[in-house]
Amino acid sequence: MIATLLDSPPALLPPTPALLPRSKRLAAYLARCAPSFDFAADMLCLTASTPGYHSRVAAGQPVHPTRESLNYALALCEEGSKASLERAEAIITAVCALRDGDPASATWGVWPWYKEEPVERMAPPDLNWADFCGVRLAHILIVHGARLTRGVRTTMETALHDAAYAIFRRNVHLGYTNIAVKGSIVCAAAGERLADPRLLDYGRARLRRFLRHTRDQGGFNEYNSPVYTPLVLGEIERGLLMVQDPDCREVLRDLVEYSWEAIVTALHLPTGQLCGPHSRNYADILRAEVTSFFEDRLGFALFRPAGAGTVRDFDPAHLFMVPPQPCPEHLKKGLNRLAGEAVFTRHVHQRGATPDAERVGSRWSAGDACLGSINLDSLWTQRRPLIGYWRVGDGVAVLRVRLLHGDKDFASGVLRAVQDGPELIYHVGLASDQGDFHCGLDRPASGGFALSSLALEVSVEAPEGADISVEELAPGLVGLASGEWRVLLRPLISEFGGLPVKSTCAVSGRKALLRQTINHGEAFRLDPADFGPVALAAHLSLVPRAQPIEPVALSCERHAESIVVGSTSATRKLALEAPLLACRLG
Repeated sequence: MIATLLDSPPALLPPTPALLPRSKRLAAYLARCAPSFDFAADMLCLTASTPGYHSRVAAGQPVHPTRESLNYALALCEEGSKASLERAEAIITAVCALRDGDPASATWGVWPWYKEEPVERMAPPDLNWADFCGVRLAHILIVHGARLTRGVRTTMETALHDAAYAIFRRNVHLGYTNIAVKGSIVCAAAGERLADPRLLDYGRARLRRFLRHTRDQGGFNEYNSPVYTPLVLGEIERGLLMVQDPDCREVLRDLVEYSWEAIVTALHLPTGQLCGPHSRNYADILRAEVTSFFEDRLGFALFRPAGAGTVRDFDPAHLFMVPPQPCPEHLKKGLNRLAGEAVFTRHVHQRGATPDAERVGSRWSAGDACLGSINLDSLWTQRRPLIGYWRVGDGVAVLRVRLLHGDKDFASGVLRAVQDGPELIYHVGLASDQGDFHCGLDRPASGGFALSSLALEVSVEAPEGADISVEELAPGLVGLASGEWRVLLRPLISEFGGLPVKSTCAVSGRKALLRQTINHGEAFRLDPADFGPVALAAHLSLVPRAQPIEPVALSCERHAESIVVGSTSATRKLALEAPLLACRLG
């Protein structure tokens, strides 16, 4: 059924911080940064907040970050007073000195995250920091360089040259959407600024290749990311500010359209969230800065769930230092009110010669609820291969499926799903080429993991103060509920290499859980490539709490190397085939 289309924006809500004049947002940002400026180091001093890889610095330790210090320098240049420019020059000089300046080094042109941890001491160095710091230096040079002293301009040009050639030498694959776009823009901007035709030609050619790749794939490979889709759009906007090459600008304008198409087709207005699935995410609820970014370009306020929080590393330039590219009107009209009628869509995010090489997302929404899944992806902490949202009062409830090693997501878990409307079947197995906490950085040399514990967890997390419940509604039927919606779970098979699997239901804090614990929660060794059959599968549906429970017939067929699980309800028939042994995700 076709949902009502939004022919005009919804009635404006009370003004939000995002809709304040940009000059006021710049002033507020500078005021927040000023107390953290360390005059001895000429950098911001903040507390470390690491994702658990790249840096060995303990969370909460005082550090001097390179990227955030360059953000502050850029904002000081934007403000433009004599005192601000002097402080900006001091920051730029201090940060540029921290990069690896040795052309013979594997990390030439790369910065550390923190002054306290030089590049060679990181585990491993984050090569993306050539892109992240390089784009900020290019922005300062091109937009504000004329007001800086010659010596500082020369320092920046040398650092930008090194960063651009680090990007050129690395030549990251086009599926790494946010870095492919950012790095191409850095090289094009550096090529123009430094009169280096090799860099300009490379940036231009890679932007063209990225656009062709995106068209061929049907969209960004880093699909529907609440973190990177807005950041990619922000970098495209910054590219249009910095780069004058006509060919580059034509590609960037086309990419604006692709970005907005991805946002509009996923934005669920009743919850203010991007309906899943998500290729990359750091938090289940959209952070305030991202909502502000969308509001600026849509021209109206979005619903903001209570407790949405903030994210420190969202680039402030995208909020008040780069001219925004508004959502095209023909795309804005496609925003769904989703006030009653159900909408179900599928979208190919990544094409491939085999089903395991293809990524197909499914998305359902009706009223104030939505549910999304992907046909195949890992359960790395940054993935949301299955996620649902619905309104509960002034907040939003969140449905997730996670494979947990202790209290951290196990990246070698793999989720497959087949979805039709609000019903789906999921299967969790293993990958033989992924890591423990990170998908690639912590793969064991031996191929095996020493696991302290492992459990598959399906959870509904309610907003603060909202109701939350779990019920065993019938043998083989569990309900997880909050507000007016309920998740119905019907386990199909629970097998894990011959180890015992115990299912328990509980409410823990604000979460209702169905937890399947492997090996009684005790330690064991797991080598995915040399392990027995694994199949944790269930039928899941998201339904109004007041709706009568409809019968669902389940089936499970076991073959030599695979399993086929299925369901038949009054309106839908689903079937999912999955391998019993570990696969390679590539």
